[in-house]
Amino acid sequence: MRLFVIDPNTESRQVLVDRVYEALRRAQLKRVDVLDGNFEIIHANAGKEPPVAIVLGPGTYGELDQSVERIQSFFADTAIAAVLPDEIYNAEALELRRFLAARIIPLSDIAQLAQFVLDSTSEGGNAAGAGRAPVVGVVQLKGGVGASTLAASLCASWAHQGKRTNLIDLDDVNPHLTQWAKVSLSQQRVFVEGLEKGGLSANRLAEVRAEVPGYRGHFGIVGQPELYRESFHLKADVLPDAPSAAQFLTSFLPIVQDQSDVVVIDFARSWGIAAFSLLPFLQRILLVIDEDPTSVERTIANLTRFYRESDDPLEFDLARWSIVMNATSGRAVTENIIRNQFAERELLPEGFPLFEIPFDAKGRVWTIADEAATPQTLYDLGAPPTRRAIEELGASVISPSSVTGGKAPQTEPRESPLRRIVSFLS
Repeated sequence: MRLFVIDPNTESRQVLVDRVYEALRRAQLKRVDVLDGNFEIIHANAGKEPPVAIVLGPGTYGELDQSVERIQSFFADTAIAAVLPDEIYNAEALELRRFLAARIIPLSDIAQLAQFVLDSTSEGGNAAGAGRAPVVGVVQLKGGVGASTLAASLCASWAHQGKRTNLIDLDDVNPHLTQWAKVSLSQQRVFVEGLEKGGLSANRLAEVRAEVPGYRGHFGIVGQPELYRESFHLKADVLPDAPSAAQFLTSFLPIVQDQSDVVVIDFARSWGIAAFSLLPFLQRILLVIDEDPTSVERTIANLTRFYRESDDPLEFDLARWSIVMNATSGRAVTENIIRNQFAERELLPEGFPLFEIPFDAKGRVWTIADEAATPQTLYDLGAPPTRRAIEELGASVISPSSVTGGKAPQTEPRESPLRRIVSFLS
């Protein structure tokens, strides 16, 4: 397999080539040959076997659209990435994604570059990673709303349908899923080893995956590390001389995808390096709330803060977000109230998906199941309306129309009135 690095500027091309080799090392790809040069290598290789991917360097920034068109005229199906200096990426990445048929990557982010190469090589040049298992994030921005309950229930629903489902537990504050699935110490220690080395090979997934009994091998959980210090590494880089948790997880996620039909990630209520590094790779993100007005207000306030402070458009591409309400009893918060509050903050697109799951009392006992009992979820224990609601949510989440095949959708975000005025004046 060949990968082309194109940049007419010799100095910036050499910097990029070094980063491409580091990305290949992290992705554990040893059979990729890197050819670098200016656009002459396109003409020299016309009519030959196309490269699996082409990376455009910072020196092509002034003519990116023409460069992409030029490549596509020779290699129509080859994946293309445009690597930009960080200051240009921060200022223009979102705008470039609207019209450019290429992955936009900052020069400093080797993890994104490694993910692009992995996607390209694993799917014969398809940068979107088509055919890979969809990844669904279940997130909370205020604890106690039932995010872990929902994550486990969705997995149980899919597993009963015969789908190979794997759940990654990122909740170090309350690693209930790790305990519920009885993830062994040896499995947790292998996870620590991955954190220390910055990656695990594909054949070691079984060493960190705990199979949940009762689901015919279709439901597995990757649990928390053994010790708090290693678990906290998922929020900040605290392990001495260890690679970043972001590096480990972004290289580990494709391995889990390749051995799954669907992957679910249960996020903690306190976010860190791990959470933010995985956001760009999620096809759908389910934000769980409950019916308490104060809880809803806090959730929306936290999402607003994260969205405003993020400098990466793919971290909070809100077109991929849906709201799931834990509907328990009284209707202190209605659907209209929730939609109005999000509209006031100009966060989610108009008509965003909102689902209600009746968290009935019978089903909630899954959280305190006897230690010797077979693990069950809200989906297994809940009343028929609860089960139907979870099945409908699951069907919506992984339907072909809602999944982009491993790449975050490039949907234009909702513009604020001020932004529209500025655009009009420009």
